[in-house]
Amino acid sequence: MWTLASRLILRTNARALAVPTMAAIATVAAMFLATPAVAVVTAIDGGDYFSCAVVDGGVQCWGFNGDGVFGNDSTASSLVPVQSIAAGSGVTSVATGAAHGCAVVNGGVQCWGFNNRGQLGNNSMAASLVPVQAIAAGSGVISVSANGYHTCAVVGGGARCWG
Repeated sequence: MWTLASRLILRTNARALAVPTMAAIATVAAMFLATPAVAVVTAIDGGDYFSCAVVDGGVQCWGFNGDGVFGNDSTASSLVPVQSIAAGSGVTSVATGAAHGCAVVNGGVQCWGFNNRGQLGNNSMAASLVPVQAIAAGSGVISVSANGYHTCAVVGGGARCWG
């Protein structure tokens, strides 16, 4: 977390960074003050070489994206979180397998990434760079779990698994 110290030095939790000129201070301070309110993270999970988190009701992922595991219509990897499902989309949990991800979205499940064993739950074996429906919204899904090449969801008092 960044803070603007009283001596015009930007500080992180670990170290202070001296800013050489007033112009640089003004520029950095303007960027700092223009930053939106802190995002709220409510869930997080890590796959083999990537991680995803529920942020403000959406999903953000980061790490290695070689199989489209971010679900953002790309295979470009990122060291910083990128949007997979837009904030405010009704996401309540996220789960990651070896090379796929799934999220509970409005009481349903959406999945994306590698799909060699049907782990996306959409009656296909084709990978997807964007989220696909595994269980329809409004179905009462309360949680999802993924591991390796399979996925399970708690729905209607029971378990439903695929992959």
